[in-house]
Amino acid sequence: MADEIFTAQLNQQMTRVKKTPIRRRPPIPRIPRKYRLKESRKDSPSDCPRPRRCRALVEIRRLQRSTHLLLSRAAFNRLCREIYQDHYALPGCEFRWQSTAFLALQTAAENYLISLMEDGNLCAIHAKRTTLMKRDLQLARRLRQSE
Repeated sequence: MADEIFTAQLNQQMTRVKKTPIRRRPPIPRIPRKYRLKESRKDSPSDCPRPRRCRALVEIRRLQRSTHLLLSRAAFNRLCREIYQDHYALPGCEFRWQSTAFLALQTAAENYLISLMEDGNLCAIHAKRTTLMKRDLQLARRLRQSE
């Protein structure tokens, strides 16, 4: 009797069971997280980030309100000294600069550049563009020379 139980248990352990192959689904393409977040943001309007052009407009308004000079003072001073050395300096002659002279030069240069950019922007708008290009600045300078 014990032999029969033992052989029955052995047969149960030894029996081969045909395994059916598991049907696998094709893998679902994973969407990178940065793209998934953007899709979820589109659903809720309160979480929508502001467009970049708004940031540019905020910066333009901030600069229009301010009265400080836009160019670095030390860099402008170096540029003035270099231009003077290359074009006007006599050999062996040292030239001294007053700080108010640099300030006056920088103020005049920035005013000229800003007004040139404004005129160039008007030329770009006239051409039905929003991007300021080199040819807009050239046209603005050319129109100024005729005045």
